Amino acid sequence: MTVSAASKQPVSYIPFIWKIVGVTSGQTTPLVVNVSGISGITRFALVKEASVVSITVQLSSALTNGYLDLEITKGGSATGKTIRMNAAAGTFKRVNFVPGKLTGGPGDRLGLQWSSNGPMAPSGSINAVAFFEVQNI
Repeated sequence: MTVSAASKQPVSYIPFIWKIVGVTSGQTTPLVVNVSGISGITRFALVKEASVVSITVQLSSALTNGYLDLEITKGGSATGKTIRMNAAAGTFKRVNFVPGKLTGGPGDRLGLQWSSNGPMAPSGSINAVAFFEVQNI
C-alpha cells in the first residue's frame, strides 16, 4: 500500500489481473474480460468504500495499426473510464482518473471490457493484462 501525495489517502492495487489472450481486430461490440483468467468470473466486489484512481495496461507486443480500448465497468455497465492502446502507446500505459469520479461501496462489482477497430494489427497474437488502483474514501 502506498499513500497518494496529493490526498494523503491510502492507495491500494486491486489484487486481480484481467487477462486477454489473443486480442482480435474488429471487435466492435465490447467483450467482458475474465478476472485472472478464471472462466465465468468477470467482476470482483469491493469490500469497502473506494474510488478507482487509475488503470494500467501491459501488452505482450505493440500494436502496429488501429486501437484496442479497455473500459472499466461497474455492475456490468460501461463507466466511460477507458484506456486506449495504439501504436503510439507502445506496450505499457497508465491512465489516472480524478479521485471520487468512479466510486463504489461494499458489494459493488467492478470489471473490464474490451473492444477494437477493424484495422487493429497484429490481430490474434497480442495478449493484454490490466489492473486497477483504488483509493479509500
